[in-house]
Amino acid sequence: MSLYITLIILFLVVAIFFRVDFVFYIIYVCVAMWIWSRWVIPRQLKRISVTRHYPHRVFWNERFTVELHIQNSGWLSLPWLQLRESVPLELRFAAHMNTVLSLRGREKTQIKEEFIGKRRGRHQIGPLSVSTGDLFGLGTLQTVVFPADDVIVYPRIHSLKSLGLPSKLPFGTLPSEERLFADPSRPMGVREYRSGDSLRTMNWKVSAHTRKLMVRTYQPAVAQQVLIALNLYEPDFSRKDHYAYIEWSIELAASLAAHLIQQKQEVVLAPPPEAIHQGPSTLSSEKSAGRAGAEVILEKLAQIEPQTETTLAEWLPHACREVQWGTTILVITPTVSTRITEILHQLVRTGRNPVLIISQPLSDKEQLALYQRARQLGFVVYYVPRVTDLAVWQFES
Repeated sequence: MSLYITLIILFLVVAIFFRVDFVFYIIYVCVAMWIWSRWVIPRQLKRISVTRHYPHRVFWNERFTVELHIQNSGWLSLPWLQLRESVPLELRFAAHMNTVLSLRGREKTQIKEEFIGKRRGRHQIGPLSVSTGDLFGLGTLQTVVFPADDVIVYPRIHSLKSLGLPSKLPFGTLPSEERLFADPSRPMGVREYRSGDSLRTMNWKVSAHTRKLMVRTYQPAVAQQVLIALNLYEPDFSRKDHYAYIEWSIELAASLAAHLIQQKQEVVLAPPPEAIHQGPSTLSSEKSAGRAGAEVILEKLAQIEPQTETTLAEWLPHACREVQWGTTILVITPTVSTRITEILHQLVRTGRNPVLIISQPLSDKEQLALYQRARQLGFVVYYVPRVTDLAVWQFES
């Protein structure tokens, strides 16, 4: 630009010395071009607006389109605009966008980009840089940066057919006339005593008045809640490829949650260990049912990360403290200790239905010992060590 100004001054000296009108005309044109590149272009660039239209939640390995809506709200044209979009490798489907276009005054245009969710998590699309300048290259390149937008990629979900399981899991309690439980919080009346009735339901006052043994009756209720306790304590993943098994554990939790919600059961994702230690006010488990509920659970699992501070044995009892009687508790963990089996046994004794799911390979000796101890303590074990072994996920009673 300094050379250009020097040239204008030189033309001005020549025009004044020789009194040539044509040289004055050249000076006017050069000054106008300088003003355009120095003042008009930057202000016109500020009138450019860009918005993204895209699905903010996508499934693993799903392709999706992002539409860039670009508008020039000014009255003057921009001869050229260069657009460069920053895209993470986890979403990249093709070469990142680097395109040039022109916009007339008050013109709108659209550009489509293709992406693919290669990895679960919260990712950013952008930022987008838009650059322009004058046609003659007299001014410096002007650039404005538009902020990035987030997209959440859900974990990979496996169907029950690929898991090698029947269509109805033995997890939770599906609505059925044969699976009704009495809800003590909803009394309905009294009736005569029948063989097999619990003494806890005896109504002694009414029995004394009628001189017959009478028991309380309650309205029926169906236990449909399932609690998923996912162990992501990183030291428990002892293998060299432990990150693969961490992801696999998350995929198991997502697959089970999606299936159970599809079966119209209420699913609760246990609160993270850090929330448990912060106090009761932070124990906000993700509770969900229906399509919207599945999205809540999957969004939570999409962003969950391993931790190194609290073991499963330390936070599981707190997470299950408020769990209702009859609730199924799915404990997904890479390893199991004696303390964990004791906790599961205690849950059995208090009327819960714990199910242990092992997500990392064990030796044959460790498997046999675990199955035997599970039979003794009254809970069941699923052994699902890796993605390639899905078909051998078996139910052990």
